[in-house]
Amino acid sequence: MRLITLILALLFPSLLFSQAKAKFDCEDYDFGEVLESGGKLSHTFIVENVGNRPLVIRGIYVSCGCTTASHTKEAIMPGEKGEITVTFDPEGLKGLYIKTIFVHTNTKNRKGEIFIRATIVDKLTVKEEEKDSLSYLLR
Repeated sequence: MRLITLILALLFPSLLFSQAKAKFDCEDYDFGEVLESGGKLSHTFIVENVGNRPLVIRGIYVSCGCTTASHTKEAIMPGEKGEITVTFDPEGLKGLYIKTIFVHTNTKNRKGEIFIRATIVDKLTVKEEEKDSLSYLLR
């Protein structure tokens, strides 16, 4: 049996080392300054399978109830892309929030993390350098 395994490993090394590998277009998305009363915010992360076996997203887990996520359900073939859409509800929150989204897959590491962040305020502020362009638009 060991001899057969050794022969197969020498003839087909890719069988031993083939795996799915996830690569995100970005791992940390910043919504910036947002109004608490502005409604839910969403961002779609693109995940590419840069490995040589199908990538399966087995589950998505979020760090709090103000955040939800959905993802591509079918296997992502090598070279193909899938999506993870994260929705954040700032209602009742104030200040800087950083939320972690745990992505469980069939990759070697089994899990990954992506992040969203937002600064929730009562009212939006206009930066000094933006005042000129804003006053021009309001004319």
